[in-house]
Amino acid sequence: MVQTKQLAAGALDEGLNLSAVEQQTEASHKDGPIWEAVRKADQAALERLLDADHNSIYARGPVGDCPIHMLFLYGTEAHLNTARYLITRFPETVIQIYNQSEYYGEIALHIAIVNRNTSIVEWLLSDEHIQPYRELQLTATANGHFFQFGRPCYYGETPLAFACCTNQWNIAEILLKYGASMDMVDSNGNTILHLLVIHNLPQIYIKFKEHWLEVQATAISKSSNVDNDKVASTKKKKIPLWKRLNKDGFTPFTLAAKLGLTDMFSFLLDERK
Repeated sequence: MVQTKQLAAGALDEGLNLSAVEQQTEASHKDGPIWEAVRKADQAALERLLDADHNSIYARGPVGDCPIHMLFLYGTEAHLNTARYLITRFPETVIQIYNQSEYYGEIALHIAIVNRNTSIVEWLLSDEHIQPYRELQLTATANGHFFQFGRPCYYGETPLAFACCTNQWNIAEILLKYGASMDMVDSNGNTILHLLVIHNLPQIYIKFKEHWLEVQATAISKSSNVDNDKVASTKKKKIPLWKRLNKDGFTPFTLAAKLGLTDMFSFLLDERK
């Protein structure tokens, strides 16, 4: 059973996020031509290095990062253009994860979402070279220490949860368009509605719930032409998203009460009327 802890609003200063990223960026200034090419977004140098040894794409930094992660973290137009080149040539880099404990499981898509880069998120999911890796991107879970409950970036692990928890419905819609599951739960058993309670995001909560209901209605409508008994069975078994329990036995509503999130609790109470 995961211990539910009090989450004081604003207690986790966003500066902690910045310092962690800054530390990683500083760590990227390591010896080795691959990291120098990445830091400078020197695509020509990167091409030469990869022509000589394509295994350079698997190089690892001290926090488990690969070159593709650092290109996305720097995030300038030049770095992202270099990242596009790298991914187009080596599509498997799109699902490379951080393999050390702090940022374990994070992939380029997570970074693009946190950086609020709508166009690069769309490209990562639509480009024909990457299409075979789409589902693996959508289901990737960033569950290292940095992303756990009570830490600066507890965003629910999957890309869709990241988008919702960072108040980016426009990016959530892109992820949903390409097949992201709305029924995912994180390692604490929290649905995205639980997470939106924790992050005090009522407007995203409304949008997410409405979209979930639309998806269910569409699914039932389509299947009703096939087997009425099957539709009735589906309706019976499907627990509404807002009534699902996390590992501590809380629904989103009761979680708001447990955490003392008065604004979110009042919003959910009004919604139930």
